[in-house]
Amino acid sequence: MHAINLMTPQACRRELFRLRQRQWARVLCLASLCLSAITFYRYVDLKLADGAHHELQARYTPIKELASANKKYAKQIASIQQEAEFVLSLSDKGVTLPLLGVLGRAVSKANEQLFLSKIEISRTPGVESNHTAAIGVVDILGVASDANVVKELGKSFQVNAPFTSVSVPVIRELRLNQKVWQEFSLECTY
Repeated sequence: MHAINLMTPQACRRELFRLRQRQWARVLCLASLCLSAITFYRYVDLKLADGAHHELQARYTPIKELASANKKYAKQIASIQQEAEFVLSLSDKGVTLPLLGVLGRAVSKANEQLFLSKIEISRTPGVESNHTAAIGVVDILGVASDANVVKELGKSFQVNAPFTSVSVPVIRELRLNQKVWQEFSLECTY
């Protein structure tokens, strides 16, 4: 048996077009359903991850505050240790504080004719083989009204302080406010 198609070529094309439209509509509908399901799954997953993130952030905040407080306390401890080391270095063998006392008395006796700009106290370790004690050196920089005031300061140090030697390596003139001053450097060893 033979089938005879009585449809015109235009009607065949229209029918084929409708058939293809229905097929593609099904494919597009199925694809959009799949994409919607995937998007919904990703959205839910993202919301759960965001909630977990906020929960972890809430747990981490106190730890972060403790870490910041820990850093602050570590700085305070370092500052206190530095102050303690400074105080211990001042009390090193009972020499430093009396030296500062002698310096203060000598400067106060000068009646504003003497000003100290720098005092540096240092110790050099003794030689181990000879069992020699450490040598202390006090370097003093300052300005005096004349060279006699500097000499008096040096004599005062030798009499009142346990210095083994006092030397004045540098004295030079300096003009301040139209007045001639003597800039000096003292080196005292004990």
